Amino acid sequence: MGNKKRLRSKKQSKKERFFQKPYKEEIYAVVYIIVFILLAFLRDIIGIYDCMTGKEGLRNIIFSILLGVMGGLFAALPSFIIFVKLFVPDRKNRGERRKLADWGTYLFLTVIPVIIFLSFNRSRLIEQQDAMDMSSDIPILSACVSDYFSDEYDEYTVNHFSFGSCKHLTVSGRGGSSYHREYTVSGYYGTPDTESVCLFTAQIGKNDERYLIDTLPEGFDTIVTVYRKSGFIRSIEPTVQFDKAHSYENYYEIYIKDGVITRTELQGGSGVGNLQWCGFKSGKSYNIENALFGINAENSLEYPYSDLINYDEICLCGTTDKGYMRVSNIIYKDEIRGE
Repeated sequence: MGNKKRLRSKKQSKKERFFQKPYKEEIYAVVYIIVFILLAFLRDIIGIYDCMTGKEGLRNIIFSILLGVMGGLFAALPSFIIFVKLFVPDRKNRGERRKLADWGTYLFLTVIPVIIFLSFNRSRLIEQQDAMDMSSDIPILSACVSDYFSDEYDEYTVNHFSFGSCKHLTVSGRGGSSYHREYTVSGYYGTPDTESVCLFTAQIGKNDERYLIDTLPEGFDTIVTVYRKSGFIRSIEPTVQFDKAHSYENYYEIYIKDGVITRTELQGGSGVGNLQWCGFKSGKSYNIENALFGINAENSLEYPYSDLINYDEICLCGTTDKGYMRVSNIIYKDEIRGE
């Protein structure tokens, strides 16, 4: 009977210990861990680096730097507390702690929190640091805050963009290393007679890159404004009303003049090769394989349309970076008859 009572009392004491009210230190530890995890992963969870252009981009960059600093401080805080507890003298055992706390030990335990802080607060703006010749995120933070409130910028006319991306170390430890990717865009201006000049390079977000690659007209002037201090992009405004998908069809303009079809080269036409006049049956010019003829147009600005009676549509076709395709508007037989 005595053994049974002792076993029962042990079970009850285990239950009591399990359901007892937690100590304040335990609550603080749980809260600390939750906050630390949030600071570590929040930037990636909410996609804060997806947009880095305009005022929204400045807000994201400012917020991300502050989150990184806070996360680094949280990571370094435990080691700093241990340093204070173990090696800072107190009234009770001052002599003993002074013996332990020699200069070498102080230096060693001061460096540890700094190393942890720098390891955790690894920059996500390395490409912008290189572009603006900045040594850390703190000058970028100051510049972004200034640009946000002053809205000072430089304006550039660009007719060619170059995009790049690079993988950088995010976290490294015994469990392995993780990496993040940073994206950049460079703006150039040049003509066939002059060498292209790089006007700016700026870091952009993942969504920014995808949007610009998919939508910016190829070979046509675009007005770009860049924040003066931070160097991030403020706005990008094409000077034409069509997107990249329709750029190629606007490289040349053809029109009827004095009994001939005349061509005029617009901005993007300089990169087209093997330029030809091509004729099609009605509704067939969407595909170059439907062309009924091809006449060299590289050395000819005009095409006599007296024989167009056998064709319904005529346009210019040429070789681009997307292959052989239509590079002008279309002249229809009905337009000629109504002239």
